[in-house]
Amino acid sequence: MLKSTNLGALLFLLIFTIGCKDEPTEEGVDVTIESEFNILLWESLEESSRTFNLNVETIKSESCENSLIDITPFIVGSIISINIHDIPAPDCPSPTFVANANVEVGTLNSQSYETVISLKDVIENEGTLIVEDDYYELTMNAFNGIVIPENRLYKVPQNTIWGYIASDNSNADSVVDFIDDVEGVTASQDYIDGYYGYFSALNNKLTILNQDFLQSSVRTFGFSYQGDNSDLINILSTYRSQYAGVEFKIFTSTGEEL
Repeated sequence: MLKSTNLGALLFLLIFTIGCKDEPTEEGVDVTIESEFNILLWESLEESSRTFNLNVETIKSESCENSLIDITPFIVGSIISINIHDIPAPDCPSPTFVANANVEVGTLNSQSYETVISLKDVIENEGTLIVEDDYYELTMNAFNGIVIPENRLYKVPQNTIWGYIASDNSNADSVVDFIDDVEGVTASQDYIDGYYGYFSALNNKLTILNQDFLQSSVRTFGFSYQGDNSDLINILSTYRSQYAGVEFKIFTSTGEEL
């Protein structure tokens, strides 16, 4: 028989069990913890360095846009410990939003890191974070109270750009012309299939993540780029002035949004 409970109920269960430890326990009963938090792997991009982050967000919506999750990180040497305490009571009314918090782990060397994600000092999920040249991979031994949607985060290749053109069908020509002009100052880029945080790749086709598109058509791209941003800014300026109803966007591997 399988019973599911949240963290508050688990605390009661532990206290009750300690107080009544002489009572016989029911065999064959497994207690699982209801999933409350998503753990998202993320890499912050900067011109001179990159840092690995764990973004924590509630699976269920909370009642305040500014709700933050109370988290205590402990990062020393090859040990990463994250303790998720609670969600402070919000001081504003609905509508509801997902509460979140970002934990900056830091710039990591290529090695293994012992990782513990704890919930309210009661539950410990142990695992290992492996850092390679091309990716981060978080492998957990248990998932009590947490969900990790993507356990491998590929690093955005250096000296690359990616982006999109969002338009309606009446502006199809502008999309083709814009891509041609960008290709004229860039080179092709091959991507490993997988999750990159900012986008995902499959068969060298990119899907932009964390963006809301109002237009009916979205064309994405990703290229290698060795120059400064002036050529790209000039191309963007030209097309944005000519096609007001089309959204042209370029992102860089140094963390800039053009």
